[in-house]
Amino acid sequence: MDEDGRAGKIVVAGPLGSAHAASRSVGTGEVLEWPPVTCLAGPQIGISNGPEPTRSGDASESVSPLQGDSDSYVPEVVPLDDLRRLGVPVNVPVYVERHHFMASVQAFSRGGYEVTARLVDAQQMAERRCLAPRPRFRLPRTLSAGEVEQNLFRARRRAKRKVRHTCREMGADRLLTLTTREQASTPESMLDRWQRWLSLVERAAGRSFHYVAVLEPHPSNPAHLHLHVAVAVFLNVNILRQCWWQVCGGRAMGNVHIKRFGDGKLEQRVARIAAYISKYLTKDTLVRFNKKTYWASRVQLPEIRRYWLRARELGGVIEELVRDFGVRFNRAFVSPDQTVFWASMSPGESGGPPF
Repeated sequence: MDEDGRAGKIVVAGPLGSAHAASRSVGTGEVLEWPPVTCLAGPQIGISNGPEPTRSGDASESVSPLQGDSDSYVPEVVPLDDLRRLGVPVNVPVYVERHHFMASVQAFSRGGYEVTARLVDAQQMAERRCLAPRPRFRLPRTLSAGEVEQNLFRARRRAKRKVRHTCREMGADRLLTLTTREQASTPESMLDRWQRWLSLVERAAGRSFHYVAVLEPHPSNPAHLHLHVAVAVFLNVNILRQCWWQVCGGRAMGNVHIKRFGDGKLEQRVARIAAYISKYLTKDTLVRFNKKTYWASRVQLPEIRRYWLRARELGGVIEELVRDFGVRFNRAFVSPDQTVFWASMSPGESGGPPF
């Protein structure tokens, strides 16, 4: 993306063995819809926090993301002899090029994965890892408007990622909406009702269950709050309503609605639920509530695997992931500044970007 906002070129290669390569323009924040691509196994790159991948026995079949040979790539560092001559501490690696793209892969137990390739400061990461930690105590200071905006952006991105990943890992395919008759409500009162209702439902059902609950202001009355809850189990709606009426103070004081997202495959419904519920975590809600705007049960996600990439620009990053690593995706997003590429693999998934 040029500084004046003009569209840039993104090149995405087709399957290996095919001379076809698609090239197109990408606008600011545009969502890319690509058909799934089947590729051969390629070299595994960089640092992996997960188990060592294995090569597929049949070279013609599709492989898991970022699996292949152990020909790892690590960014080039300045030799130790040169560091000694310059008087630089040798316990911190000094990279020849400071910025590199790193790919992070979050797989899910039920299938599918998300890949994020981001331009990172490799030198800063090395210094934080090797040097002594900073003291915990810091003098308070006033944040500038730009720092506040950046912190809100990061908080929203973390919250949306957490909600989306939890929904996909637990396989949420049903959405509950808990409403009240109050004209105005507070996050504290809704949290209290939610905790009491959850305790009553688990006692009536005789078991606990995974969930993700998100607060949302009503579009026509922002002072009125209701809850969206993603679940992955069948729950009797009559029991849910009786428990909710009990915590709200009477039969006419609230209601519970259940919605299932289509009749397609489970993976398709889960992907739609994850995208739908995460969109309610907006900047306005973070500023207004000034605290956590969602509650989720504890779900153990597979460990994230990270890899250095050889490419130096985003078009090459996408081509490298697709061509050399067998990454397939049917939904993708490119950041306006061309420093982040996000892709998701889940059959039938569609919708807006996660950022």
